[in-house]
Amino acid sequence: MYYLLFIFYLLIFCFVLTKIRFITNSGLSSRAIIGLFLIKVAVGLAYGWINTHYIKGDDTFVFFRNSIKETDLLFSNPVEYFKTFFVSNYNGYGNFFGSSNSFWNDLRGTLLEKLLSIFNIFSFKNYYIDSLFFNFLIFFGAIALYRVFIKIYPEKSFSIIAGLFFIPSVIYYTSGIHKDGLIFLGIAVSIFNIYQLIKVNNKKVISYILLLLGLLLIFFIRNFFFFAILPAFVCWIISSRHPQKTILIFMGGYCITGILFFTTHLFNPSLNFPEKVADRQHAFLNMKWARSYIPTDSLQPNVISFIKKTPEAINHALLRPYLTENYTVFYLAAAIEIILLLLILLFFLFLRRPVIQQVTPFISCCIFFSISCFLIIGYTIPIIGAIVRYRSVFLPLFFIPVMVNIEWRKFKNYINYKK
Repeated sequence: MYYLLFIFYLLIFCFVLTKIRFITNSGLSSRAIIGLFLIKVAVGLAYGWINTHYIKGDDTFVFFRNSIKETDLLFSNPVEYFKTFFVSNYNGYGNFFGSSNSFWNDLRGTLLEKLLSIFNIFSFKNYYIDSLFFNFLIFFGAIALYRVFIKIYPEKSFSIIAGLFFIPSVIYYTSGIHKDGLIFLGIAVSIFNIYQLIKVNNKKVISYILLLLGLLLIFFIRNFFFFAILPAFVCWIISSRHPQKTILIFMGGYCITGILFFTTHLFNPSLNFPEKVADRQHAFLNMKWARSYIPTDSLQPNVISFIKKTPEAINHALLRPYLTENYTVFYLAAAIEIILLLLILLFFLFLRRPVIQQVTPFISCCIFFSISCFLIIGYTIPIIGAIVRYRSVFLPLFFIPVMVNIEWRKFKNYINYKK
């Protein structure tokens, strides 16, 4: 029965996606829309199958099993079901940045489980049908980013699609039932609606509502990245009014952000951001039992320690795993992906367009925001598996602007010349 139900929903979703205006306004053909959606669905199924047969212990099935309890609770005690959104099981609502004994830390899992609990009503509590529903939702995030990028690079649809759907870790981790897909959706929805409000001058109330919902999703799922996206958006808004000063505005804005990051606690001790980042790292340092744990020195909540740890943070976030760190075939795949992405960066350095005219406020937002998130990941996470998963969400924002500015014809001409 589940196979037939899966096919039934799949056909409906494929049909609906080709009729939804938001999707069709991307300019993609119906065939492309269905093809890209089927890729996400297939990878989502593979994610579940791999975690069933090879990677035991991933949270995806923990979320699913908890969601079944939530579905039962919805029908047996709906008041209690909704109450758990707001009631803390701890002593109040403090420890906002905490990785344990924190209402806010639990909320990120609660949101995903509540979402799956709704899917369970229609899937009859089947993980793989839930995955189909999940990817239908996340697909809107990918299309939202595509619509923004294609406005800036109208002749680079292939590179944009490649960045969104064919970077292995991106498609894998945003297609599996996990928090990464939701954070990707929140970022995409926020970026799309900021773009609508700035560039398209679309002042519809729905744009403000969707922007707020996107930001709240980031805030509740991974609050560190919420605080990272705020300066990027502020600089984007300001530089959109002074596009000729874009780089200057972003450089100045991030200098101010850095100063505030290290000094805010002098005015309000509860806002000691360096200490929060260090505490986050210390929580991960206690997970030395993890197979891919990287021995790492403890980060201290002061500017000197952050400066000293910056090379290591870059190494962890953007260069790991190495080919020699072949814990499993999946780490080998991640190492190969890193090598390929570094080759793309080399192509950009040597084969980039003579004049890069697309250094727009939006592209600057993508670059500065993604780099700041890479640094957060590098500073706080000493586990390769988690690093690969966390950074996957931000790779499209960094590498799509890189890929579209490579003169691939030069590479082709060079190959032909060698022949």
